[in-house]
Amino acid sequence: MSATLESNENDLLRGTRAFRRRVLLLPIAILVALMLFAFFGLAYYSLHRVTIYTLVPDGFVGLSNYISFLTSRAGQTAFLNTLIWIGLTVTCITLLGVPVGLFLAREGIIIRVTRAFMLVPWVLPGVVTAALFRWFFHTQNGVLNSLLLDWGLIERPIRWLSSPDLALYSVCFAIIWRLFPMFALVTAAAVKTVDRSLYDAASIDGASAFNRFRYVTLPGIRPQVLTMILLVTIWVSNNLVFVNVMTGGGPIGRSQTMPNLIYMTAFEVGDIGLASAQSIINIVILVLIGALYIRTLRNRQVEDA
Repeated sequence: MSATLESNENDLLRGTRAFRRRVLLLPIAILVALMLFAFFGLAYYSLHRVTIYTLVPDGFVGLSNYISFLTSRAGQTAFLNTLIWIGLTVTCITLLGVPVGLFLAREGIIIRVTRAFMLVPWVLPGVVTAALFRWFFHTQNGVLNSLLLDWGLIERPIRWLSSPDLALYSVCFAIIWRLFPMFALVTAAAVKTVDRSLYDAASIDGASAFNRFRYVTLPGIRPQVLTMILLVTIWVSNNLVFVNVMTGGGPIGRSQTMPNLIYMTAFEVGDIGLASAQSIINIVILVLIGALYIRTLRNRQVEDA
């Protein structure tokens, strides 16, 4: 009798666990289904002539939208600007975030206050930050030019946002300011998880501060740093607000990036088919970056093993 009861309890327990797994998997399955639906819908639109006025495919055009983008001057400029935009911002955010994170990992009242204020750029809405930097870089009434003129460092105002050579880099500066504090705070939290005994052993062995960072701190925080690099890359790659608010992609497209070009193609030009092809290309860029990240992380895990 007791064996039968125990068997029933085990069957009930297994059934409960299976039900819980199904319940947990249901939201994931719905999310994956929605993502696949959106992707294949985007791919379908990219192969057809579609306008924003009807959103109904008007004819099959094959790879014409892709060829149109890749051969157009605007498309090539946006693609190159996107590579610069991603490479420069992610590199600068990493180079700023890691040392600032090491500083924030210390203890003290000043450090705690600094940590609190470091959250301000991240908490502010992106459109507010972009608008503030647009005013900051304004040619005639901007804070930066006013300070440089007062200090006698320049003779005439610099066209930060209207110069073909400076516009893109001015926008890069703004998004770096917004994102690097979060990178630094994550790095600081990661540093605190490193085993302190490893530092003691390194000090006993006579390791310098640089060698302690190289052989103890850096391996200890590498997974978190690599993850933040991937997240920052995704945030930057998909960011539309800063370029759109600060320069609108100008002058003459010199600060145009893929997200802003997609937005303009879809909602200003009204060509949904071409915008879909541009979106697919942008997705391919992100997938390649993600694949590079996964490969790097696996190689590091193999080396550590």
